[in-house]
Amino acid sequence: MVSARDFLARALGGQALGLAIILGILGGASAAEPKGKTDTLKGTATPATPAAPSPGATPTPPQQPSTPPRSILPARMDLDPLEKLPVFVEGRPGPFYFFARQKLAAISGSESYRDSIYDELSATTVIASLWLNPESWTDQPLIQVNDADLRRALGLPEAASRETYETLTRRTRLPELVADARATRAGSGPAALSRRQRLVLGLARRLEAFREIRDGSALRVVPPRAGGEWRPAEDAPALYPGPLGQSVPESLQRMKQAFRGADPAAFAAALEAFGGTLARLNPTAYPEPDRFRFEIWIAQADLGWWAGWTLACGAVVNMLTFQRRRGAGYVAACILAIAGATLLLAEMVGHSLLTRSAFVSSLPGSGYLVPFALILAGLAVELCWRRRYILLLTAGAASVWLFASAWLSR
Repeated sequence: MVSARDFLARALGGQALGLAIILGILGGASAAEPKGKTDTLKGTATPATPAAPSPGATPTPPQQPSTPPRSILPARMDLDPLEKLPVFVEGRPGPFYFFARQKLAAISGSESYRDSIYDELSATTVIASLWLNPESWTDQPLIQVNDADLRRALGLPEAASRETYETLTRRTRLPELVADARATRAGSGPAALSRRQRLVLGLARRLEAFREIRDGSALRVVPPRAGGEWRPAEDAPALYPGPLGQSVPESLQRMKQAFRGADPAAFAAALEAFGGTLARLNPTAYPEPDRFRFEIWIAQADLGWWAGWTLACGAVVNMLTFQRRRGAGYVAACILAIAGATLLLAEMVGHSLLTRSAFVSSLPGSGYLVPFALILAGLAVELCWRRRYILLLTAGAASVWLFASAWLSR
């Protein structure tokens, strides 16, 4: 006879596990970012012909074609070496990989990009092509505008969530709205801004980030002189007079030409020359690109995601052996819970290393403190009282938290 407490624990644990598995499958199938590999074209689909508007319907502004030119995605172009190129971001030189993820999330609201024709594109591919081949992205819907009120104010159709740079800067009232919001902020302070004005200024920041990557000013790759700041490649001749400084923008131009021409060998050679020249400008201030290999691996390994599956499996084992109280199942569930907690701890340590912050102060920003605390509490209770249902509930809740956080963030 199953007690009411055991029945409730199994019911709640089963519901939590079902939700965790659904979120895990949805997140893994539709929102997983490519792990550091360059995207290649797998063929081109014919865009669907838009349906004719019904009589009397309100016409919507014409949309830019969503099919990017093939030059956006040069086939067989290896961008893995570019991911380790040092770029000054968040107060320190870090790999291009992190710079790309941060900037794409700021511009489009996601760390990857997908359209109706091509495969999902990694942040490295999108930001590299925007930097090295900016003309191909001017008319692509990359910039996030997902608020219905803001879209109505700009005269945009409400069905979409992203717009092209061309549409936002030349075919809407955005410049007028930005000027009005800035005037309000300058005259009455940020507190006087309305919700729409704050959204307008946020969109202006996304456009500015787009422009800075397109013109290269956001990519501060030139190491500083003593006491100076990292600068864009175009500033190298002024910062380092002489042939070496002059060769930096020349190497960058060769990279752009090879990228646009889809020449992998020429691009690899130009990238190697570009990085080597930057390193010779100031060897003491320029970090070794290979040192970023571990940081990139930590980010790509997604240990928190694996921790979620480990905890879910432990809870499933616990639930299946709950009624008969089989010792082997209970031990397996505890081992899986400990493994999940270890993966979470490794993920939090990695987050601390990547952000160059103290471990304790970086815990809230890592997003894993709550599930880690849940598992520790469940294991502590089990160690003292061995009630089984506590570990079942905490493991199920922790896996739901992890999968929901990963799914919502993407």
